[in-house]
Amino acid sequence: PNPNTMMETEEIPTTGVQTPVTKTLRELAHISSTLGDGNRNRNLNRNANTVLGIHADPLEFASVQDAAARDVQKFSGGEAKDLDAYLMHHHELILATTLAESASKRDCLADELNACIQEDWEREREDLLMGDIAGFERIGGGGDCVWESQAPQSLLLQQQQGNQYGGGNGLSDVAKKHVLLVAKLNRNDVNRNGSMASFCAEFEAVAESVKDGTYAAGKYLDTWRLLGDMLQYDTTDVSLSAEQKVTLRASGALSYLCSQFKEMVVKRSRKMALSDSNERGTRSNGIPGSLVDDVAAYVRSEIGITRSGGLLWPSVYLCLRCGDAIAALDTLKSTSVGDVVEPAIVELASLLAVSQEQHGSVWKTNEISHQMESARRKVSDLYFRYKCTAISDKSDCYKAAALALMSVAEPVSHSTGVLPTVEDFMFATLWYALTSNSNTIDQVIKLGKKIRKGGPSHFENDKAMKGWGYAFPLLVSQQWDAALKHLASCGKTGLLLEAAHLSICISRAGCFSERSILDSKAETESGYSEFVGMILVNYSKGFQQIDPEAALEYLLCIPDETERIFSRKLNKNSRHHIKRLLLETCAFNALCGRVSADGTRALGSKGALNAYLSQDEMNNLLGETANDALRDRKSREAAELLALAEKYGSLISLLSRELASSLSDHPSTETRKFWYDTSVSFQHANFSPEKKSRVIEVLEEEGNISIGNTFQALLNLTAFYNLVHDQRFDEAMSIIDNLKFFPKAEPEIS
Repeated sequence: PNPNTMMETEEIPTTGVQTPVTKTLRELAHISSTLGDGNRNRNLNRNANTVLGIHADPLEFASVQDAAARDVQKFSGGEAKDLDAYLMHHHELILATTLAESASKRDCLADELNACIQEDWEREREDLLMGDIAGFERIGGGGDCVWESQAPQSLLLQQQQGNQYGGGNGLSDVAKKHVLLVAKLNRNDVNRNGSMASFCAEFEAVAESVKDGTYAAGKYLDTWRLLGDMLQYDTTDVSLSAEQKVTLRASGALSYLCSQFKEMVVKRSRKMALSDSNERGTRSNGIPGSLVDDVAAYVRSEIGITRSGGLLWPSVYLCLRCGDAIAALDTLKSTSVGDVVEPAIVELASLLAVSQEQHGSVWKTNEISHQMESARRKVSDLYFRYKCTAISDKSDCYKAAALALMSVAEPVSHSTGVLPTVEDFMFATLWYALTSNSNTIDQVIKLGKKIRKGGPSHFENDKAMKGWGYAFPLLVSQQWDAALKHLASCGKTGLLLEAAHLSICISRAGCFSERSILDSKAETESGYSEFVGMILVNYSKGFQQIDPEAALEYLLCIPDETERIFSRKLNKNSRHHIKRLLLETCAFNALCGRVSADGTRALGSKGALNAYLSQDEMNNLLGETANDALRDRKSREAAELLALAEKYGSLISLLSRELASSLSDHPSTETRKFWYDTSVSFQHANFSPEKKSRVIEVLEEEGNISIGNTFQALLNLTAFYNLVHDQRFDEAMSIIDNLKFFPKAEPEIS
C-alpha cells in the first residue's frame, strides 16, 4: 500500500487485494474441514466453499452433484435392497438439495462477505500505510545530521555549586541567548511589518550556534527554518481569512521541503565531485555548473542509475522535488540518444517554468490559465496510459512520478518507490494540495490526520529521535497543539526549552486561530492560552529562583486567546502567573524596584516590570499581589509589596494589626520582635516633625491621616508592654500618662 491510496476518491487497486482474500478464505475452509469427522463434515466444508464462491477444484464439485443425481434416480424406483442403502439415499438427497439452495444464495452471500472483507482491508491498509511511513529514513537536520542515541547536553542550567541567586548556579549561554530574543520580542523590537519571519531567523541563528551534531539539535534548527518559511505573510493582516492563512503556511512548508532537499542534493553532489577529483589527482573546486549537473551527479551516486538513457526521468523528478521547474525543463531539453519525450510534456514543463519565473514558485499561481489546463489534460492522459504499462526499472518509476507531479492527475504513489522519506511523502502531499484543483484545506487536514494516526511509536523508532521524530511532521501539517504537547511532555533534556520558544512564536503569529478548520482539538478545556501558558510556566519555573527577570520574560508571553492580534496589555493569564512569581521568588527589588525608607522611590531603582507597565499599573499589580499574600498568610511579603505599591494606608493597617495581635506576647518572640522593629523603623522614617514624608502625602491624598495616630498609639502600647516585661514599671506608666488614655483627676472624667 502507498501513502496516497488513502485518498477518499482513489479506488483500491485490484493487485494486492484478491490474493490475500483468497488465501484467507482458503485457510478458513481448511480449518473448518478439521473440526469434525466423517463424510458429513467434509461435505459441509464443500458446501461452505460453494457459498463463498471459492472452488478449489471445480471438477470435484461437479462430480459430487452428478453422483447425488444418480443416487436419487436409483432409489426413486424402489430398488433399495436394505435399510442402510435407503438411509444413504435420503442422506444424499438432502445433501443435493442443500447444495442447490446454497448455490442460489451464493451470489448474495458472496457480495456481503466481500464487502466486509473490503472494509477490513481498508482499515488494514491504513495501518500498513502508517507502518510504511514509520519506516521511512529521515533526511536529518540541516541535510547531513549525524544521529546519536545519546541525549544532547542540557540546554537549560549549568549544574554548578553556588548560592541560590549567585553566579554559581546560572543560566547556560544557550538559555541566555534565548532569553535575550524573547525580551526583544516583548519590547516589540522586531520587524514591524507584521511578519514573524525575522523573529524566526534570529532564533535560527541561535540554533545554528548550538548545533552539536545530534538529531534533536538538527531538527530544532530545521524547525526554525520551516517556521520562517511558513510565516512569511503579515500575521497582523485582519483581512486574511483563516483559509488563506492555512494555504499560505502550507505553501511555506512546501517551499521549505523543496529547499531542504535541494540543499542536500547540492551538498552531496559537490562533495562527490571533490572526492572524484582527489582520486583522479586533478584539481577541482567541486562546483558543478548548475542544479541540472548536481541532480545528474546525485542520480548516479545515490540512486545508482549510471546508464545515459536512464538518467532523464530520475533527473526530471528530482528537479521538481527541488521545486525547480526551470531545471526540469532544461533537463528535458538536454535529452540523450534513445530518450523519447512527448511534445505535450515539454509544453507543460515550459508553462511551469514560466509560472515559476513570474510567481517565484510553481505552486503560488493564483489562477490557472486555459493553456495550462489543456497541457495538464494531455500529460494526464499520457500519465494514465503510461501507468497501465509494465514498469520495468527505476527510471520508469521516476517517469510515472514526474508525470504525476506535472499533471497533478493524482498524488504521487508510494508504489512508485520514489518516496523513501517522511519529507518526500509530505512534499508529494502538499504539492498535490497546492497545485491541483482539490481543496487545499481538506488535503492539509488529511495529512494531519495521517500523521496523528501514526503517533509517536511510528515515527520515533530510535531513542535519539524521541520528541522531534513525531513533532516535526506535525508542525509541517499545522497540528500545533499536538506537536507542542508532544515536545513538552517527552521528558527529554532540552525539549521543554525548544517547545517553550516555539509556542511563543506560533501563538504570537496567531496560528492557533485556525485550529477549528484544521480539525485540531484543543489540548485543554480552557483553550490554547492555558495550554501554552502551562509550557511557559513549567519552563520558567526551572530557573525562576536564580534568574527571576528571565522567568518574567516568558510569563509576559502567555497569550490571551480572546485577542485577535497580540497586545502589549498585560492579560489575566500573565497577570496571575506574574503575581505567583513575585510571591514564590520574593525578588521584589529585581522585578519591581526599590522604595526608600521615607516612601520615595530610589533613584535608578526600576525593576524588570517597569519596562512593560506604567507606575499606576505596577502599583495596582503589587496591591493585588499583596492581597494574595495576605490570603496565603504571608504578612511579611504583603507588607513589602504594599510599600512598593505606595499603598501606605493598607500598610499601616497591616502593621497595626500585627502589633495588636502580639501585644501580650513576650518581647523576645521572633514574630513580635520583627513587627515591632519594622514598625519603629517605619515610624522614625515617615512620622518625623522635621519634614513631610511621602507617606504623609499619600495618607492626606487618601483622606486617611487618622490611621497614623492609631498606628503610633499601638506602637507606644507595645513599648509599654516591653517595659512591663522588663519590670520597669515607672517608665511604663509614664508612657500611659503621655498617651492620656486614662484621666488623672475627677474633672477630666467626661
